[in-house]
Amino acid sequence: MAKLKRVQIPPDFKFKLPFFEFKKNKTMEQILAFVLGAGAGLIIWGVVVAFRTAKLAKQNEESIRNVEQWILRNYEMVHRRIDQEIDRVNDLHTDSIRHTDSRVDRLESKITTKEILKG
Repeated sequence: MAKLKRVQIPPDFKFKLPFFEFKKNKTMEQILAFVLGAGAGLIIWGVVVAFRTAKLAKQNEESIRNVEQWILRNYEMVHRRIDQEIDRVNDLHTDSIRHTDSRVDRLESKITTKEILKG
């Protein structure tokens, strides 16, 4: 097995990326400050997101309540209309029976009158 050679990095080595600069001699305080700053930022962002989510949940609950009330109103209106139509059909049926009965009575009276006159 071949041995790997250890490469010595010079103390002034800099590796550059477009948004970061890494140095070999970064101090522990800088790393700690970065981590604490990023952590604080994430905590603040998390709190803001939590409050926005709670506000959105309240708005959704209100919207759901409004939709439920709208559905109940429509349900009541539809059933009221159905009841009115049933009453109207019952009245029409009663009127038609009454009309037919009166016509039959008139026909019957004409028939009995003709029989009396003939007989």
